[in-house]
Amino acid sequence: WEEALASAPKDAELLTMLAQAYRFYGDLHQRLAGDKDGMLASLEKGVTLGERAMVASSAEFEARVKAGEKPENAVSSIPKEGQPAMYWYSVCLGKWANEQGIAALLKYKSRIYKIMERVLAIDPTYYYGAPHRYFGVYFAKAPGFAGGDMGKAKEHFEKSIALAPDYVATKVLYAEFWATKEDEEDLFYKLLDEVIAADPNKIPEVAPEQVFEIEKAKRLKVEGEDIF
Repeated sequence: WEEALASAPKDAELLTMLAQAYRFYGDLHQRLAGDKDGMLASLEKGVTLGERAMVASSAEFEARVKAGEKPENAVSSIPKEGQPAMYWYSVCLGKWANEQGIAALLKYKSRIYKIMERVLAIDPTYYYGAPHRYFGVYFAKAPGFAGGDMGKAKEHFEKSIALAPDYVATKVLYAEFWATKEDEEDLFYKLLDEVIAADPNKIPEVAPEQVFEIEKAKRLKVEGEDIF
């Protein structure tokens, strides 16, 4: 894909695929291997590629940003075809910021929120209920003074699961970010046990991702002894 991009540097689909690939490699392979530096580097690449993909998806968006408008205010000009670019850009930026700490999260929270609002408005079913899954984490992770809302977080997690009950990452995130913060021990173990018992091949096109999420669930379940 990198070689192909050298020949077609403004191919929106290729740029988006690469952004998603770097998210997968960094957030799953490198994270579980304990390679934090490598993970951060991959997520940064995902951010850059996702941004380029958004630009390649809309000439109007590119023009507005070049004229000085903030990307989060210009995404209204990105059509449905650019939804994946917006989503993977936001995912990579959010995960990178989360690793950097609260200061980075607060710096980029408005941008991510506005872009993901656009993603949700275009199609809430995208990538197995991804927009709702993202807002579930967003509202659970953010402190109250920065817009955090555990009620909204739960609502979004539940909507995402309803849209794609076999996509296990949603349940891992629900357990990690909501159940722990709300001290919901029973729900925490229920969600993780459902993930661990899941068949990763139930959704063949994301089977490798499902395998990693099951491993994350196993590790998080062990950590539960210290959390509760």
